[in-house]
Amino acid sequence: HKEADNKEITQSNNTTTFFECGIKHNDTLVLEWPKVVVKIKLPLPVKPDFTEKSEDSNEILEENGRFYKLVEYSTQSELDRVRLIHDFITKDTGIPFRQQELLATSQRKKNRPLKTKKLEDPTKRLADFKVEDGDTIGLVPRKLKVNLLGVGEKKQTTLENIHLNDTIESIKYRISRGEGESDGIPSIPENSMSIRTAKDGKDLNQDDQTLLDAGITDEDEIDIEKTK
Repeated sequence: HKEADNKEITQSNNTTTFFECGIKHNDTLVLEWPKVVVKIKLPLPVKPDFTEKSEDSNEILEENGRFYKLVEYSTQSELDRVRLIHDFITKDTGIPFRQQELLATSQRKKNRPLKTKKLEDPTKRLADFKVEDGDTIGLVPRKLKVNLLGVGEKKQTTLENIHLNDTIESIKYRISRGEGESDGIPSIPENSMSIRTAKDGKDLNQDDQTLLDAGITDEDEIDIEKTK
């Protein structure tokens, strides 16, 4: 754009002359990289309550038993570094930068499969990973192994799509809805189970505690027992 009057020049025809754009001698032109608008997929720590009215206009998405919100994020330009996305996610979820792995998903184009790419280097620019307008960026999900005790032989299942801001309440909810039934773990009411870490037996019965607060990392195990 022209620096003096901040007039934007958006002529797409490369043959347009400076005169036709109103550019005169001694005018200053400022080059700006185009902004990129992406959607950031943020994991919700608990199941959203759809009965309550909310002023939050963000889209809610359900994938494989868990919920996300899609937040529109406008970069300053495609030269923005990946670290800015990490910082945005930390501010919303509390998940530290070093505990994040980012995955960008391109928009589906006609007759072409979805493309995904890991944004592995936070010092690189979005343009280095060919992140485009309309792409979605989210966290690479983790896994959590769940053992059912007190029923004779130990039974084990694995919960997919786990994130470190998940609460104990959300883990109970997923067990209660029967996510482990295919591995022999029956549906247990949320108020009828006790949870603790498998490695040190630490009780995890504070519903609003997150996995991050409990010190649970990727592919850790938890034990559950039916209490009544």
